[in-house]
Amino acid sequence: MAIRFSAFLAALLATAVVASGQTSLGIAYKYNRLYNPGWFINPRGINNNNVIVGSYVDFGSGDPATHGFIYEKGNFTVVDFPGTNYSSATGINDDGDVVGYYALPNNPQTHGYLLHQGVFTTINGPGSSNTYPSAINNLGTIVGTCTDENGVNHGFVYHHGVFQKVDAPLVDSNGRVDTLLFGVNNAGMIVGSVSDRSGGRGFWLYQNVFHFLNARDTIGKFPLGINDRGDIVGSSQTRFLAFGVPAQGVSNVEYIRGWTYVQGLNDARILIGVDGEFLDAAFVATPILTIQVSSPANRSNVTNPVHVAATAVGQNPGTLFEVWVNYQKVYSVEGTSLDADMNVPVGMNERFVIKAVDSSGEIAKVVDQINVN
Repeated sequence: MAIRFSAFLAALLATAVVASGQTSLGIAYKYNRLYNPGWFINPRGINNNNVIVGSYVDFGSGDPATHGFIYEKGNFTVVDFPGTNYSSATGINDDGDVVGYYALPNNPQTHGYLLHQGVFTTINGPGSSNTYPSAINNLGTIVGTCTDENGVNHGFVYHHGVFQKVDAPLVDSNGRVDTLLFGVNNAGMIVGSVSDRSGGRGFWLYQNVFHFLNARDTIGKFPLGINDRGDIVGSSQTRFLAFGVPAQGVSNVEYIRGWTYVQGLNDARILIGVDGEFLDAAFVATPILTIQVSSPANRSNVTNPVHVAATAVGQNPGTLFEVWVNYQKVYSVEGTSLDADMNVPVGMNERFVIKAVDSSGEIAKVVDQINVN
């Protein structure tokens, strides 16, 4: 069953614009409801076998407790740490290892856990009052956040019994500085955020080097998930979806307005998240049409005639390409590929759009900026 978002919101998600190296990418998505009667579902992680983990509250039964779940091939399985009434699953790798956290009755401390081959193991950060694992990769590396005795949050990396705290730099900090880690891929790229009372910055961390997604004192981009392609999804004051960000940098991040929160993705670029306007509107979004533009490169300087090259793949046959410059259509051709030279208006920061339209009317597009001399 598809979730019916507003046309404006659906269009924003369906036309997410991205850049990776010399290639820009746009994807149209089909949204399916992740639903179980009476449950308020919060999906948190998805692996490359399309197995989803998260948490839920069963309002239908009057049970106010939070439980973890695994969702696979249409079936939900409850995942609760033994003896708890508060438990959440937050990440899963391709081997089916699950991480999450739990709290025991009448005890305010939150503990992390690893579920491996049916056996739970507790994870506690040294000297920490709370431990929140968020993701695990195929090498067994776990990332998350722990809270010290002073209430300060630190990121952590836990690998085969070795626990390492991670604190990101924040220049000219204003008060307490908190570091949170949310995702890790199989190459060891980690995404997270660092913040104080003045604001925060999202980052990815690779080989002990921090790369920031936004400047200090600007709207924060806090990434929540990363896959092996380097694609990132995230949230803050605005939600965003960006493909190949670690390879490309901060260019061409597409913002998602409204109440949609994308919280994770896998290598097939299947998204999971929630529509915040409705308690039962958790979703899984699957790509149905993908356009890849290899020329012209985003933010490039070109001269007429401009060489335009793109391909499209999807569930339905691609039937048409359109090229638009500053909201005016300048070219169209049928087929699943585009390779042409064309004259376009001369100017700086031209809005250069290439659309792919399939036989069912689905549209995926790339929106770039170019300078035409």
